[in-house]
Amino acid sequence: MSDWLDQQKEKDSRWIVAREWDDDNALTHLLWMTPEQVENWIQFSDCVLNDVTHKTNRYRMALSLLVGFDQNCQNILLAQALLADES
Repeated sequence: MSDWLDQQKEKDSRWIVAREWDDDNALTHLLWMTPEQVENWIQFSDCVLNDVTHKTNRYRMALSLLVGFDQNCQNILLAQALLADES
């Protein structure tokens, strides 16, 4: 997935990809935003909810979804991240 995100960023520099590894080279967090999500963040980040599904995947990482509301009061996904812990 990390490689795929790098490929997307190479194709379009507007992608945002942030990741970090610990001393054992294990992924501690991976956050990504598509260009559309970046545009939506700029317009609709006044009220953002963070919904976390805690460690239900096979890597035992939390899936964090940052959700906002557009001009029609519809939910929009602004960003997503995989996190090893809450810090």
